[in-house]
Amino acid sequence: MRAQLQTDSSGRFPAPYRKRFLIRSSIRNLCIGMAGFALLFNQQLFSRDLYTQTGEDADWSTDFRNATNESGGVSGSKITVNESLVEVGDIANRPIMEDIRIHTIGTNTTATQRKDFYKWSRWYQEDGNTQVFRLFEGESNSDTRPRPRVEAFGNFGPKGQWNEWSARYTIISMVSPTTQNNTAIFQIKYNRTYWAVNLSMDNGDLYVGRLGRSRVKIASGVIGTSFDIVVRDNGTDYIIWMDGKEVLRDSHDGRGSGDQQVRWGLYNAGQAVQGFSKIFVSGATTRNNIKPDDPLPSGG
Repeated sequence: MRAQLQTDSSGRFPAPYRKRFLIRSSIRNLCIGMAGFALLFNQQLFSRDLYTQTGEDADWSTDFRNATNESGGVSGSKITVNESLVEVGDIANRPIMEDIRIHTIGTNTTATQRKDFYKWSRWYQEDGNTQVFRLFEGESNSDTRPRPRVEAFGNFGPKGQWNEWSARYTIISMVSPTTQNNTAIFQIKYNRTYWAVNLSMDNGDLYVGRLGRSRVKIASGVIGTSFDIVVRDNGTDYIIWMDGKEVLRDSHDGRGSGDQQVRWGLYNAGQAVQGFSKIFVSGATTRNNIKPDDPLPSGG
């Protein structure tokens, strides 16, 4: 049985033990710091060859909220994707859906049509089959109800039939997990108000969010990785595959009526962006009126 150490009159352990404790604490803190540095280094190494960046991005300004399509939007640095490294597999090598719109910090309540996408390159760009989504430190669409986002969205198809959305994700970087959690990177929407199912990032891990129910973790440590996602839904039931493996088969309450909507990109709720997020989404597209267990898209 290990003897219990006695403290002195001030409530402290004897000096030799305090010294050992300080040494051990210093070693532990050093290890934690080195682990954090290694993670950051690995992310930088992962992204170094995936793209090139030309130009600079201005610091956040609330003036960006007042930008419009008519005023020319908000431009940013140009991202050129290394397609040979990013667009890997059959899913990533499909063209981006044409019939989509986007929301950005500057167009949060007004959808931007494809003809005006180029005006909002600070947050959204396309290169080849890849969509580039970015959010920057301190950004927010509102001081009273912050929900900074940059998302593409389009029609998913009518309820009552099975519809499919799929794409390849490359997670370059994500907001600081200690100050801002649950960055949604995909959503099925019942309508403009309610989401049914989402994929979200929290502390580097990937979760399925379920409205009114607990979330389900489907992968750990996905920052600095690429993966294929396939989602099928019929308005009440859904199935999710990651890299060809089924990770969840579940149902939701199917509220609302009419066609559902899919959204993907970066969506934060509750506070301004605390860090910098950048993801690539390649080959995003839908298929309609399929069977739930039809063969997956090639590579999915």
